[in-house]
Amino acid sequence: MDRKQIYAVIRKVIFTAIIVLVVVFIFYNSSRIGTVSGAFSQQVTNLFNGVLSRLGIGFTFTNLIVRKLGHLAEFCLLGFWLMLGLRVYTRRTVAFMAWPLLAGLAIAVGDEFLQAFIPGRTSSVVDVAIDFAGVLLGLAAAAVCIAIAGAIWRHLHRPKPQPDAPDTPVAPPTTPKAPKKPARQTRQAHHYTGKPTPSTAEGSSGGPLW
Repeated sequence: MDRKQIYAVIRKVIFTAIIVLVVVFIFYNSSRIGTVSGAFSQQVTNLFNGVLSRLGIGFTFTNLIVRKLGHLAEFCLLGFWLMLGLRVYTRRTVAFMAWPLLAGLAIAVGDEFLQAFIPGRTSSVVDVAIDFAGVLLGLAAAAVCIAIAGAIWRHLHRPKPQPDAPDTPVAPPTTPKAPKKPARQTRQAHHYTGKPTPSTAEGSSGGPLW
């Protein structure tokens, strides 16, 4: 395997392990007996109400609201990592969206089924609906994060524009010159000066007349 394939396998192992840890965390919280779970929920409720009182907000959390919000937060975390895990295994997240949906619903049903056998705990269809709503929120949050990360990646790795070639000066258009006509050969007029030319001074014998 080359380096890219090794990195892909490592990412799959890491994200799968995180999903398994989240599922273990959910079932661990559901496996605690009612008195222990109720005491922990009450501590969280007191913490939230103390923060709200310091901020001057008149709203008060109840133990029931905190417990339901805890279920919603747990399964929101599960849906978030299910979506990221799906993205690691395939880029066609929309085509395979049924897998994290079914996995989240199955874990929600199994979580409520487990609570039916824990002393002091109860299971209800309403809790299954709250858990599945948390899965949907987590999937949506992860999808938004994936879209933002993809946009940033494409922006950072987009091809840089090539610099324009320097402008070369363009010579002005020249009109072709008309070919020069050959100069007319003018016949020089011989003016009669009264002097004999060599051809007339010589006789038939070729000697001088004098």
